[in-house]
Amino acid sequence: VMGYDTQSQMFGRQCRARPNSPLMKVYRGIQKYIQMGIPKKKMVLGVPWYGYKYPCINLVNRTCTIQQDIVDMERRSLSGTHWDHNSQTLYFELVENGISYQVWFDNPTSLSIKYQVSGGMDLGGIGFWTGNYLDYSNSSMVQQMWSAVPNFNNQQNTL
Repeated sequence: VMGYDTQSQMFGRQCRARPNSPLMKVYRGIQKYIQMGIPKKKMVLGVPWYGYKYPCINLVNRTCTIQQDIVDMERRSLSGTHWDHNSQTLYFELVENGISYQVWFDNPTSLSIKYQVSGGMDLGGIGFWTGNYLDYSNSSMVQQMWSAVPNFNNQQNTL
């Protein structure tokens, strides 16, 4: 189950920076597959190991109106990282060369919540897109990301 790239800038919506993998949208998607009769153990929840960097036309009250999305995880910010309670994901804002950006991403904390949902719903496992986007020269970050991945053979259902 692709639990990432869940928003679209198409179909007449105003283009805005948004989370890539909002928890409730992912949960409702899994529920729909279950209602369709797909066996839970045959489902693997796919989660993002990347973020989107949205260039803003206008940045007012933490709302970023965008032109296009750029797949580029960047973890520096002038505003600090913010936790979005609705989506259970993180974002930050930055300015580069006079252009304002919002960057939405998942980290071990937000991913752990999705992993718990997968285990709590008794799915077959989790997967991610994409492990090679990690900066493997940063051993601390790599260790944090990989250690958040549950062992489904021994996982307790927590939800």
